[in-house]
Amino acid sequence: MNLYVHVPFCRSKCKYCDFTSYPGREEFIPAYLQALEREILSLSNLKCEINTLFVGGGTPSMLSAAQIKQLLGIIRDNFDCSGLKEFTFESNPESLSKDKLEALLDFDRKTRLSIGVQSCLDEHLQTLGRIHSTADFLEKYALALMTGFENINIDLIYGIPGQTVKGWLVELKKAVELKPQHISAYCLTVSPETQFGRDGVAVNDETTAEMYRGAVEMLTGAGYSHYEISNFALPGYECEHNKNYWRNGEYTGIGCSAVSHANAARCKNTVSLEKYIENAGTDKIKEETDRPGAESKLSETIMLGLRMRSGMELTPEIHSKYAGVIDGFVKDGYMGVAGGRFFITPKGFFVSNRILTEFF
Repeated sequence: MNLYVHVPFCRSKCKYCDFTSYPGREEFIPAYLQALEREILSLSNLKCEINTLFVGGGTPSMLSAAQIKQLLGIIRDNFDCSGLKEFTFESNPESLSKDKLEALLDFDRKTRLSIGVQSCLDEHLQTLGRIHSTADFLEKYALALMTGFENINIDLIYGIPGQTVKGWLVELKKAVELKPQHISAYCLTVSPETQFGRDGVAVNDETTAEMYRGAVEMLTGAGYSHYEISNFALPGYECEHNKNYWRNGEYTGIGCSAVSHANAARCKNTVSLEKYIENAGTDKIKEETDRPGAESKLSETIMLGLRMRSGMELTPEIHSKYAGVIDGFVKDGYMGVAGGRFFITPKGFFVSNRILTEFF
């Protein structure tokens, strides 16, 4: 099983954030943890072996050390964690502390800590609505290393209003110099329901394309494998949980707004915090179920699989339907075919959106 647990609490809503998160509602955390346990106890696959575990949000590091131990204890008591290959815990610098870091390592000495840095320049952090400073991040990064973490991911955003190509590369260089095992570099996206969306913030496609090219060049030059469109890892540190998503694999989602994928269907929990807490453990928390047809499922599988540098198997079904599309992109140097697989080339990654839409 690949398990995702959603913790929807945060201290403040960032201007770009379109995830399900609730700022300033910490008083609900104890009831929420109880609700998570009720939902887990209602599952039919209790005691099954967990392959990967990902605790995301929101800001999971908002939980106290005792609450982190409680959450992880619920998981350990109800699932077989003996074969756990990867445990990722999302965090923000302002809410990390030594006792929380120790609680994570007590659960799994190989915990993968993901830190939402987003920028290494205070000016851009303020633009994004982040509540930590660069100094906060550097302090907590050093603390994580001192506590014993050996697998750290840094999330960064480019395309921030006021950010230049040169400035972005300076920020990225600062991150690379820290030598984290993994770096995720995401282009800013502006959703209508966010503060940026309401403010009419626009992203310059030409500028962000230059930023992306510069990031790929710098990160691959520093020894990071560009294994997915937005993700870079040192050897042996690719995110296994996310790779299961990109392979369109099955997973179980627990918590408010969490999504599960099993038996060719996706089911989403309610986004309402109150409704989730009240009804966890019953079918009342299930709000959406999607069971795509064979054609839609194939398109989805291709669009997800091609996000990875390794691509995917070129099955007879895919070849018969998309041979012309694939051949055209191969001719242009944007795709390759080898060993029974087809994939986007490094050149093609720069126009990946254009490529992926041809399969939908």
